[in-house]
Amino acid sequence: MSYSKILIAVEELPLAEKVFKRGVSLAKGFNAEIGIVHVVNIPTSVGSIDAGILPEEAMNFSRKAGENLLKNLIDGLDSDVSVKKFLPIGSPVDEVASVAEEFGADLLIVGTHARSGFSKFFLGSVEEQIVSQVKCEVLVVKGE
Repeated sequence: MSYSKILIAVEELPLAEKVFKRGVSLAKGFNAEIGIVHVVNIPTSVGSIDAGILPEEAMNFSRKAGENLLKNLIDGLDSDVSVKKFLPIGSPVDEVASVAEEFGADLLIVGTHARSGFSKFFLGSVEEQIVSQVKCEVLVVKGE
C-alpha cells in the first residue's frame, strides 16, 4: 500500500503533536504530500454576552488559536517539508470530511482521546463519525 496525499487532522495539544509527528513520518516514508486541518468548532466558539464575550470575539479568538496551533506544528519541521494548511469553521466531522475530499487525501490521520463508557455514550466519538464519513483510509492515533 502506498499513499500520495496524507491529511492530518489535529485538535488540541498535546495529542495534536503526536498525531502530526506520526503523519509527517508516514508522509516522508511514502514521499506523500501533506495536508493539515484544524476545525474551528462553532459551538465552542460562540461566546455569550452574559459572560462578557461577544460571539464575534469568541470566533476570532478560536480562529487565532487554530492558526497558532497549525503554525507551531509546522514551524517544528525541517524547512524542506511542505504542508498545506486548512482552517475551516463548522462541525469537525463535516469539515474534516470535506477537506479530505477537497485535498484528495488517500489517508487521513486523526487522534483520539480514547473515551470509554458513559463519556463515549453521551459525547459520542467524533473520530468514529469521521471514519464513517470519509472515503479514504483512516489511521487513528491514540492519546495517552
